[in-house]
Amino acid sequence: MNYESTAQPRLSIFDMTRIAVLTAILSILAQISFPFFFGIPLTLQTFGVYLICLLASRKIAFWSIFLYVLLGTIGIPIFANFSGGPGVLIGNTGGYIFGFIGVSVLIPYLKKFVSGESVGIKKYGILYLITLAGVFLIHFCGMLQFSVVTQTEFIKTIKILSIFLPIDFLKAGMALFTAETLGSRLK
Repeated sequence: MNYESTAQPRLSIFDMTRIAVLTAILSILAQISFPFFFGIPLTLQTFGVYLICLLASRKIAFWSIFLYVLLGTIGIPIFANFSGGPGVLIGNTGGYIFGFIGVSVLIPYLKKFVSGESVGIKKYGILYLITLAGVFLIHFCGMLQFSVVTQTEFIKTIKILSIFLPIDFLKAGMALFTAETLGSRLK
């Protein structure tokens, strides 16, 4: 009897390489950081998350962002401002990082419904709305944890932290433009 497995591995070497590269890119983008309000830095971290989710398949996007969160959680200083460790996840900005994992599932799942025949403004409009759903998920998770950790009423937290939303709307648009530009060149 032949007991050799003929099943394909869940992740090929090529997939693992893409995951590692995308995780590294996200780690680098997280370090492009500017101090902002309430101890929450303004970074290109979310731009990286949106870009990965728009460029990669569901599997690659999820594992890239999960690996990023895992490496940061075990203490490798790859979160914003070269921070790492479980303290970041339980701090006032940890909810945003948890939101990254949700977005790594949400955006790739929703983008599969964008028709291949869709072109131009319609296609980009739909993809932008999908990315905005990710923006709102990240910010909901971030605001919720910020509210709990700082013991601030959730409504007050929304009012305070909503200043970040227009910036992320812009980052979502930049990620979409970059993904469409790179996507055509990577295929």
